[in-house]
Amino acid sequence: MLELEYISKEEYDEAIKEELDFTHGKSGDLKENQGKAQSYFADHIFEEAKKDLMEEFEYTEQYAENLLYNGGLKIYATMDPKIQKTAESFYENEKNFPTASGDNKLQSAIIVTDHKTGKLKAVVGGRGEKTNNRVLNRATQSKRQPGSTIKPIAAYAPALEENVINIATYIDNAPIKIGEWEPQNANNKFSGPVPVKTAVAWSYNMPAIRTLQTVGIDVAFDYLKDKMHISSLVEKGAYSDKNPALALGGVTQGITPLEMSTAYSCIANGGMYIEPISYTKICTKDGELVFENKPKKNRVFSEETAFLMQELLKGVVN
Repeated sequence: MLELEYISKEEYDEAIKEELDFTHGKSGDLKENQGKAQSYFADHIFEEAKKDLMEEFEYTEQYAENLLYNGGLKIYATMDPKIQKTAESFYENEKNFPTASGDNKLQSAIIVTDHKTGKLKAVVGGRGEKTNNRVLNRATQSKRQPGSTIKPIAAYAPALEENVINIATYIDNAPIKIGEWEPQNANNKFSGPVPVKTAVAWSYNMPAIRTLQTVGIDVAFDYLKDKMHISSLVEKGAYSDKNPALALGGVTQGITPLEMSTAYSCIANGGMYIEPISYTKICTKDGELVFENKPKKNRVFSEETAFLMQELLKGVVN
């Protein structure tokens, strides 16, 4: 500093004479934090910020990563520390999960979203204590079969929006044969025509398939892909998801918990899709704005359709 004339000779001499007093923390403090992996939420922020910097400024992946690691940037997270800590504590406790023999444990992940803003509040990508950074995040990266959870967003909500069914419609819960495919209900029973609220409440398969066929498979597919932005659906080819099995969640690649959570948020949010975000802005170390992360929005369903679907889904819980 003296050589570069940031300080005077007098300031230099005074600093040299000053006796330094070092305070050492307890050894336990060091051990507790040594090798501590960052949260799944921090992992997700890193991936999202990297993608945004590459898209916004046309950075290479390597340059964006270097900037995030070494650029002194400040990233403002949407995480709620209390919710994140609660989720992590639950997932680190093995007693909260079914026991299984061998090394192949049943896995799980969780996303908590504020559906009104699109802001993520908690992300945990697997059970057990997280031991490394940027590992597989099942909440945001793992595509799994959604099964019957897709029925409300793939069949019933589009059908209500397109006015091909209403809250009082009866749908036949009778056997169906499509080519060689003969789907069954979970209880292997058929009850004949049932109100749509009963079909949703008991998650009957036949009414869901018939509803999908009535609204049109192409129409339902477009709602999922173009309006709810489920990116993993296969549109063309031998493994296209444009088939009746879509009504039961039998999709080729699966869907991530993040995208399923966001799709359901459309129903909770009065029919409006809001892109999920993990941070609000990126600034330099001096506070200069680099990138503001404003979530994209679009209307999926009318407020009336969203309200009716909320009422139908209450029947599932009741």
